[in-house]
Amino acid sequence: MKWFNLKEIKNYSVYFTPNLPILETKRYKFSLFRMAAYILLYTLASWLVLILLLSTTPLKDMLFYVDNSQLQAQNQKIEKLQTRVILLTQELQTLASTGEKIKYAIK
Repeated sequence: MKWFNLKEIKNYSVYFTPNLPILETKRYKFSLFRMAAYILLYTLASWLVLILLLSTTPLKDMLFYVDNSQLQAQNQKIEKLQTRVILLTQELQTLASTGEKIKYAIK
């Protein structure tokens, strides 16, 4: 006897019987594969809605909070480094021009 028989699984059914006092009781019968397909579709649809909500609303900023003080400190460091690079390139240009002047004076 196998514990996993595909033919038997195809014949399984799932019954839902809501027990509400207002309504009469009905049974809903689904095959196992149809139930798995419904669960898969529900999961995919809920992921799609979640992705759309996170990509189009400011909700993502609330959930994925980044510390602004760290970003500001990094921006300040970047600005300092940029000004330093600009100053160093200006110094290199002046050194290159003085080197050219010295070569011209020697000739």
